[in-house]
Amino acid sequence: MLNLVVVLLIFFASLCWSAGGFADSNCPKESSATLISLQGKVLVKTSGKGIPHEVKLNEKICQGDLLSTQPNSRVSLELPGNEILRLKEQTEITLAELNIKTASIIKIAKGFLNFISRKPKEIKIESGITNAMPLGTEFAFNVDEAKASVWVYEGKVKVFNQYGSVIIEPGNSFAQVEKGQAPKVQIDIHPRDAVNWALYYPPLLPYPAKTNEIDGDIRLAIEDYRHGQVTAALTRLDALPPPKQSPYFHKVRGAMRLTVGQDELASEDINTLLAINPNDAEAMALQSVKALSQNHKEDAYTLANKAITADPQSASAYSALSYAEQGRFQLDKALAATKNAAKLAPHDAMTFARQAELELALGLSSDSEQSAQRALALDANLERTQTVTGFSYLTQMDTDEALQTFSQAIQLDSSAPLPRLGLGLAKIRDGNLAEGRKDIEIASLLDPNNSLIRSYLGKAYYEENRNPLAEDQFTLAKERDPKDPTPYFYDALKKQTENRPVEALKDLQTAMELNDNRAVYRSKQLLDSDRAARGASLARIYDNLGFQQRGVVEAISSLQTDPTNYSAHRFLSDTYVTQPGRETAQLSELLQAKMLQPININPVQPHLSVSQRGLLNASGIANSSFQDFTRVFEGNRPQLLVSGVAGNQGILGDEVVLSGIANKFSYSLGQFHYQTDGFTRPYGPPEDKNNTAQQHDIYHGFLQWAINDRINTQFEYMNRKTQQGSLQQTLNNINENYTERDFLNENSYRIGLNIKLSNVDKILASYIHQDIFTRNDFIDEEVEPPRTTHDISEDINIYEVQYLRYSILYNIFFGSSIYSLKQDTNEPSNPWFTPSFSDRDGHREYAYFNIKLPRNIIGTVGLSYNYSDKSDQGIHLKNYPKAMLFPKIGLLWNIDKKIKLRFAYFQGNQRPITSLQTIEPTQVAGFNQFFDDKIDRSFSFYGGAIDKIFSSECFAGFELSRREVFNDIGGVLKYIKDSSRAYVNWMPSDQFSISAQYNFFKKHEPLPSQQPRILSAHIVPVEIRYFAPFGLFTKLTTTYVNQEMDVVFNSQGNSNASSFFVLDASVGYRLPNRKGIISIEAKNLLDKKFRYEDLRGDETNIFFNSSLFTPQRTIFGRITLNF
Repeated sequence: MLNLVVVLLIFFASLCWSAGGFADSNCPKESSATLISLQGKVLVKTSGKGIPHEVKLNEKICQGDLLSTQPNSRVSLELPGNEILRLKEQTEITLAELNIKTASIIKIAKGFLNFISRKPKEIKIESGITNAMPLGTEFAFNVDEAKASVWVYEGKVKVFNQYGSVIIEPGNSFAQVEKGQAPKVQIDIHPRDAVNWALYYPPLLPYPAKTNEIDGDIRLAIEDYRHGQVTAALTRLDALPPPKQSPYFHKVRGAMRLTVGQDELASEDINTLLAINPNDAEAMALQSVKALSQNHKEDAYTLANKAITADPQSASAYSALSYAEQGRFQLDKALAATKNAAKLAPHDAMTFARQAELELALGLSSDSEQSAQRALALDANLERTQTVTGFSYLTQMDTDEALQTFSQAIQLDSSAPLPRLGLGLAKIRDGNLAEGRKDIEIASLLDPNNSLIRSYLGKAYYEENRNPLAEDQFTLAKERDPKDPTPYFYDALKKQTENRPVEALKDLQTAMELNDNRAVYRSKQLLDSDRAARGASLARIYDNLGFQQRGVVEAISSLQTDPTNYSAHRFLSDTYVTQPGRETAQLSELLQAKMLQPININPVQPHLSVSQRGLLNASGIANSSFQDFTRVFEGNRPQLLVSGVAGNQGILGDEVVLSGIANKFSYSLGQFHYQTDGFTRPYGPPEDKNNTAQQHDIYHGFLQWAINDRINTQFEYMNRKTQQGSLQQTLNNINENYTERDFLNENSYRIGLNIKLSNVDKILASYIHQDIFTRNDFIDEEVEPPRTTHDISEDINIYEVQYLRYSILYNIFFGSSIYSLKQDTNEPSNPWFTPSFSDRDGHREYAYFNIKLPRNIIGTVGLSYNYSDKSDQGIHLKNYPKAMLFPKIGLLWNIDKKIKLRFAYFQGNQRPITSLQTIEPTQVAGFNQFFDDKIDRSFSFYGGAIDKIFSSECFAGFELSRREVFNDIGGVLKYIKDSSRAYVNWMPSDQFSISAQYNFFKKHEPLPSQQPRILSAHIVPVEIRYFAPFGLFTKLTTTYVNQEMDVVFNSQGNSNASSFFVLDASVGYRLPNRKGIISIEAKNLLDKKFRYEDLRGDETNIFFNSSLFTPQRTIFGRITLNF
C-alpha cells in the first residue's frame, strides 16, 4: 500500500511539474520564446500534451509547446532571433521549430498572428489550408476552418499549398486561400486595417465616483480592469443580462474592448450608444480615440470637439481631446483639456496621471510631481501613474528608481508602450544600450503607429551603428506621422555622419518647418528631455556644406525665440569658429551653452575653449570638430576622441578628449598640442621674414554635477602655454621693427551655477579667476638696445549673475558682472625701468527684452550700464571713475517662411580684461555686439540684413553694417568701419554643394596719424564640395582678394594695394560606423606670394593676430578617431 502511495505521489507530482510552467530551467534560450506582453490569459501545453497551464509575463515557452490565447486576450512573443509574434484572442499555435540561424516553423491551427522582424528572416507558417514562407520583416496571417489570408507590410511572402502559389509584396493587395483551392491575390485598399486588433488604444474608461449609483457587477468589472484583470472584467460584463446592459454598461465595455484591440466589438457598443443618443459624448470620445490609434488624426480631433459640444461636462470628451491635441503636437492645448477632465472627474486617478504626463512633457516638473502624487493617492496600482513617476525619476537622473517604477508599470499593464519606452531609456541611461534598445523595440511593436517611439528606436539603432535599420525606422515614423519633426531631426544627424550633408540639411529644413520654422532640437512631445540629441552639433551640417552664414541665421532665429536653449548657443558657437573677428562671441556662446546644459557626454575641445589661437584658423586645422561623433543617447559610459595633424612647415599637433557620464556627474578631460615653424613673408627684415613659428599646449578639465533636476553646478580648469613669433601681416612695411617672440602662460578657473526656479525662470551665476603672464620680446633697430622685453602679470576676478525668463510672448534678461584686474608691468631688459602696477575695477549691469509682436516680429530693447575705475601706482587716474549707458534696439521680422529681415542699432564698449567670456547676450537681432577692440574704446553700431530661401536647395542673403569707434578719452571718433556681405548657397544635387560670398570691408580713420587712413578690402570666395555616399568628400575653394590702403606720413599721401587669387583643396574619407575621419588638406595650393593686411589690427592682445591667408603653401594630413 505504501508503495502504491509513493507511485501515485510521483505520478501526480510529475503532472504538477509539467503543468506548473517550470520550462525556464529546461528550455535553452535558442529554442524558446519569451512572453513580452500579455493582456488577459494564455494557456500552454508542454510539448503539445498534458494539462494546459497558464503562463505569466516574461516566462519562456519552449519549442514544441502549444499556445492558445483565451477570449478577450492578446499576447506578444519574442522568438530566439528577436523576431516578434503577436497573437489575437482565440489563436492557437505550435512552436514547431525555433532557430536563430535557420528558419523557424510555426504551426497555426486557428486565429490571427502578426510577425515582425528587424532584419529579413526566413520563417515558415503552416496551417491546414495554406503555408507561408516570408522573406521579409512584417506580415499578418489569419486562418479559420474555411479560409486563410495573408497581408504583407514589409518585404515579401510566398503563399503556397499543393494547388499553387503566389508572391505577395507590400501594397493594396493580399493573398486569400479558400480550403482546397490555390492562393489568389485580392485587392485591399486599407491593408493596415487587418491588424487594427494589434494597435494600442489609450484608456478612456468613464470611471465612476464612489457616490455614483451603478450596478455592482459593473463596478467590480471596472476595478478588475483597472488592476490588469481585463479578461475577468470583460467576462463579468458579457455575463450581464440585457436588462442590466444600460448605456453606461456599453460605455464601459466599449472602452475595455478597445484597450484589448477588439475595435469591431467596441464599435458595436459605440453604435448602440449612438442609436440611443446620437449626441452621446462618451461614444464620440471612444470614436476619437479609435481614430487616433488608427492614424486618422484629423478625424480624431473633429470627433473629440463634437463630444465636448455634445456634453461640456464629460471628462471622457476632454480626455479624448487631450489625446487628439497631443497627436497634433499642441501640448499646451492637450494639457488644458486634461485639466478640464481632472476638474470634472477629481476622483479618477487616470486624469491626474494623464495631467502629470503632459506637464512633464512640457517641462513642468514640479507641477507634474504634484499631479502624480494626487494620482498615486487615488490609485497607486495604475500603470499610467507608475509610468509618469518613472519618467519623473528619469528626469531627476535617479535611474535605479526609474528602472524599478517602469518595471512595476509593465507588470500592471504589459500592453502599454510608454513604460516600455521609459524602461528602455532608463537602461540606456544606465549604460546598457542593447537591453534598452530591446525594450524600445517592444514599445514600437505595442504601438506601431507612434512615430515618436519609432524615432527613438531609429536613434537606438543609429547609436549601435546599425544605420540601415535606423533609416527604416525614421522612414516609417515619417509615414506614420508626416507632421512630427522628430524623425526628420534624427535622420538629419544620421545622414550627416554618413557623409550625406545635403540630404541632412533637407531633413533639418523639414524639421524646422514642422516646428514653427525654428531650428529644432527636440520633439514637441517628449516625456524625457532628450538632452543628448539636443546637444548634438547641427552647425556641423552647415559647416560641412560650406554654408556657415546660413547656419548663423538659423541659430540666431532660434535664440530669439528661446534664449535658454543651450543647443542653439552651442550651434552658434560652433558656427563662429571659422569666422574671423568672432572669438569673443564664440567663446561667450560656448560658455552660455555650458552654463545652460544639463549633464551630457558631448566633449569640450580644449582648443575651442581658449581665445588667441594664432594661425590655427588660417591653416584650417581648427576646423577639426569632435562634434561629428557626439552621442544621441545619454548613458553611464566614457567616450575617447583622438585627433592628430602633421604637415609641411613643421606642423605637428594632437588633441585628445576623454568625456563621459557617471550617474549625476559628467566630465570632459582634454589635452591639445600644436606646433609649426611657420610661413615665410615676402617682405621685411631677414630676421622677421621667417619669424612666424608658434607652439600651443592646452590642458583642460570640465566637471558638472546635477545636484537635482533644478540645480546644476560646474567646475572648469584650463592651463595654456603659448609661444609665437610675429604673425601679423601688412601691406605696408616701413619701420625696421618687429616682435621677435611672444610668450603666454595662463591658468583659468571657473565655477558655474544654474538654478531652475521654474520651467520659465533660471538664474545663472559664474565666477572666473585667471592668472596670466605674458612676455613680449620686441626688436627696434632705431633704438639702443634694439631688443626690449616687456612682461605683464595679471590677476583677474570676474563675478557674473543673470536672471532669465522665457515665455511665449517675451524673453527677459537681467544681469550684472563685477570685475577686478591687478596688473604688474616690468621690462627686465631695461635696467632703468621701474616696475609698475595698476588696478582696474568695475561693474556692468544690463537688461534685455525680446518682445514677440504680431506679424511674426520679434523686437529687442536693451540697456547696459558700465562703471569703470582705474588707478596707477595706487593713484586714481584723470577721467576716472567713469560711467556710461549703452542702448540696444533690434528687430527680427519673419515676413514669411522664406524671408527674414533684421535691423539693429546699439552701443557698447570693450572691457579692460583679457577674459573674453561672458554670459551677457552676444547679439542683438542676430548682429554680434562684442568686438575685439582696444580696451575702453566705445562704439555705435548700425546694421541691416535680409535672408531668403529661394527653394529647398538655394539660399541667399545680404548684410550691411557700420561701426563708429570712439577713443576712451574724450569720446573722439577714432575710425569708422563699414562692411557688407552677400552670400549664395546652392545644392544642385545630393552629392554637391556650391557656395559663393562677397565680403567688403572699409576702415576710414578721419585723423591724420602714422596709421593707415583708409583700408578697403574685397574678398570673394567661391567653393564647390562633393560628398560620395561611400564616405569620400572633396573641397575646392578659390578666393579672390583685393586690398588697398592709403596712408599719411608727414602730410604726404602714399598708397599700397594688393590683388591675388588663392586656391585651397582637400580630400577626405569618413571611416565606417563613425569610427573617424581622415583627410589631406592644402591651403594656398599654388604657393602664391602676396602681401596682405590683417583685418584685425586694432586689437591690443598680441595673441589675437591670425590671418585669413598666408603667402606660402601649407599641406597637412589629419586623422580623427572615435573610441
